[in-house]
Amino acid sequence: MIKSKTITYWILGFIFSFAILLRTVVLAYRSEFEDDECRLICAFTDKSWWQMFLCIGHAQSAPPIFIIFERLWGKIWNYNEYAVKLIPYLCSIASLFVFYKLTGRYFQHQYSRLTAAFLFSVNQALITFSSIAKQYSSDVLVCLLCAYFLPVINIQKLDRKGLIKLAVMLMIIPLVSLPSLFFIGAYIIINLNKETLKRIVIISIPFVILMLLYYFFNLAPSKVLLDELFPNYWNDGFINIHNFLQVIAINFKYAFNPNKFTLFELLLFISGLFFLAKEKEKYSKFTLALFGLILLASVLKLYPYFSRVALYSYPFLIIVCTKPLDVIKIKSIQFYLLIVVYLISFGGYNHNCFRDYFYRQTFINYAPRTLMLDLKSKYNPETDVILCNNASYYSFLIYAEKIGFFPENLKDLPKTAVVEEYLNTLPEGKNYWFYLIKDYTHAPIYEKIMEWSLNENIVYGQQVLNSYLFMIKR
Repeated sequence: MIKSKTITYWILGFIFSFAILLRTVVLAYRSEFEDDECRLICAFTDKSWWQMFLCIGHAQSAPPIFIIFERLWGKIWNYNEYAVKLIPYLCSIASLFVFYKLTGRYFQHQYSRLTAAFLFSVNQALITFSSIAKQYSSDVLVCLLCAYFLPVINIQKLDRKGLIKLAVMLMIIPLVSLPSLFFIGAYIIINLNKETLKRIVIISIPFVILMLLYYFFNLAPSKVLLDELFPNYWNDGFINIHNFLQVIAINFKYAFNPNKFTLFELLLFISGLFFLAKEKEKYSKFTLALFGLILLASVLKLYPYFSRVALYSYPFLIIVCTKPLDVIKIKSIQFYLLIVVYLISFGGYNHNCFRDYFYRQTFINYAPRTLMLDLKSKYNPETDVILCNNASYYSFLIYAEKIGFFPENLKDLPKTAVVEEYLNTLPEGKNYWFYLIKDYTHAPIYEKIMEWSLNENIVYGQQVLNSYLFMIKR
């Protein structure tokens, strides 16, 4: 028994060490902010502190307490990239330990917990967002903590003081992480009965009032603004009768990239849900209610289930997919068949996958600071005009301010449909700098700009990763 525990600790230590190494490598690569991070910083730095509880604009939406903390931390370190990215990095590392503790509530066998810990540790989506200065990694940590603590709180046994503490806690958590609402909802569902109804109503009244205020003054106007700037941006995450399987499959592909056998992962997930439903334990009911609420929110178009905004749910996808391993008896024929299914499902976590983690281009393909320094050194305010596409505009604002560069002739390029017409009408006798840090995949503009530039007089050009800086003389 002692030897078995020692081996377990060594394996767990290796998994944690490897996970921290991968996240540290990615953090080291990410020495610059990307567009979405720049948008968020621009959105809150020009507003008063109380406005953090309202719509912050710039097509950005984040929980107010998260923003306040990030703003305070950023001001302390003058928005140094590594300092600001330290928040999601530390959240990601803390999530490793909380996740492992949580697996003890779901699994009886140590090999199941180690398997789940490994899948969590090497999950590319979780690693990718471990050094992006947005709320996604903190969402994962907060939701894991909710899943660990909430189900064991017996609302029936709480005294008045305990009920007040619970009510206050439930009001604060969504202001730190919006997806925590699904976990709070799951907690209420599994505790809802005749004996607890009165207590749940009491603690729900202030919670509902606060969430309604939060919705009408923050979430609703933020959604309207996002829809104006990026129409139908999250539509792929809203489930209907026609695209149900498609949305689920896309999420599994994203959640378990680079693994390609999505069908096997879906089969593991369905099997895991089946075993959880059979157990009828508190955590099993909690998890089933959780996924029910997530899907319901997607169907009602309240919250998309797609890509990075679904990151908080990926630890629970892993837990459910690992559940069959814990239930099926070891050394049985079914167990060996299951091992084969796991090897097929997650065989993408191999040498080639881990090798790619150590290439900078795997996680960063932009260079706003490098090109900004180059632009500043060559810019002539009398003859030069700077043109940015929308995906690069906020990177320009952040990095121009960082290096003390404040050009007057800065213009934002129009959208794809009219960009070529706009470029053809640029007045002659000027030098036009194109500062192109990234392109939007849903509305690309690079190709048309590059095609147009082939017939122009390109005086200077530089490419760093997938970012471009070039000057055209007309």
